[in-house]
Amino acid sequence: MLGMIKDRVLVTGASGFVGQATVTTLLQHGLRVNLAVREAVHMPWPVDNERIKVFVTGDLATEDFSARLGPAFANVRTVVHLAGLAHTAKGDRANAGLLFFRSNTLATRNLVEMATIHGASSFIHLSSLAAVTNNSSASIITDDTNFSPQTSYGQSKLMAEAEVRRLADRGLFAISLRPPLIIGARARGNWNALQKLACTGLPLPFGSLHFKRNFVSIQTITDAICTLCNTMPASSLSGNYCIADPDPLSVLEVVTALREGMRISPRLFNCPRAVFEIVGKLSGRQRQLSGLIGRLEVNSSRFYENFSFRPSLPILEAVRRSGAEYVARTIM
Repeated sequence: MLGMIKDRVLVTGASGFVGQATVTTLLQHGLRVNLAVREAVHMPWPVDNERIKVFVTGDLATEDFSARLGPAFANVRTVVHLAGLAHTAKGDRANAGLLFFRSNTLATRNLVEMATIHGASSFIHLSSLAAVTNNSSASIITDDTNFSPQTSYGQSKLMAEAEVRRLADRGLFAISLRPPLIIGARARGNWNALQKLACTGLPLPFGSLHFKRNFVSIQTITDAICTLCNTMPASSLSGNYCIADPDPLSVLEVVTALREGMRISPRLFNCPRAVFEIVGKLSGRQRQLSGLIGRLEVNSSRFYENFSFRPSLPILEAVRRSGAEYVARTIM
């Protein structure tokens, strides 16, 4: 029967920043999607039609996940797993390890089990560089990097990758993508904080920060996922892949481009790196600051070569667009 053809993409985490952008890209490329959402929320697309269906599945880490998640797998050939926990509230810091394990590792394990039961052909998991490295690194990060994760979040992502590899062992195409900081006006976390700081127009002490870092734009992430959904790669290409835009940038270049998009002059002055290190120690924010001033270069060539992929937007232009959209959204 035609209705039994597996031609749909199941997306988790569709209400988040990466999720919304990914679903939009998949729809633009003519794909049909099922959305597995934790709770009923407003979606930016017309839903419950032939092209897009929404399934409220609740917490994927609970014991009754199978009954609630089963309907979402109707006619699904590809799973795009974007749901997860990246940050905890201050009051949850003591239980952060358990929260990350439930949301990132256990939920992935349950989704992998359902993908096996329902005969999905491929599985795309959004992991993180935090699975193999800290916020900065003296050496270039590649797909072969095997540093121990430094945070509970990174540990949970590394364990989630192990769950995904079980599908590859069974002959399915199963991939975990490891992005660095994702750039986009609607991003949260460190990128949102940097946009907010740049938007103040205040002079900033980043003029002498020349260490390079790789970033990845939301356009590159969604284009990469869409490429994998459209091409259905062979299972032999399964594995863990770094995914970043190829040109590394310094904080000086990033803030300059952000403010260019915001129509603000750079207003950067020099400040010794040692001052940042002292501030980090005194404030207890050494890790956050290392993600701003430290080196973190990423080699994503294996992904580009294996999947014949090239980013559609230069990273500096992505930064400018992020700044322009951030200002536009702030004014609204």
